[in-house]
Amino acid sequence: MKRLLLIAGVLAVLSAIGAATWFVWALRPERVREHLITAVSNRFAARVDVDSANVAIYPRPAIEGPDCAFNYGTRTLSYRRWCR
Repeated sequence: MKRLLLIAGVLAVLSAIGAATWFVWALRPERVREHLITAVSNRFAARVDVDSANVAIYPRPAIEGPDCAFNYGTRTLSYRRWCR
């Protein structure tokens, strides 16, 4: 019985470490920036440029990017505030 509990405990710890590692890897700034650019570009049918991307989990999940630039053909709209 003790051996079974030990194995279950080790598996639980390894699962938690694996989930935390995946979570950190999935939220890398480069990956989030690429996803943000792709999603906004598809949504507005324009070329979008974002300097960087920030992720907030608490209190409300959000992805933010400062200095957004939307390019609609010959027009460019730049925002110095946060784009959400």
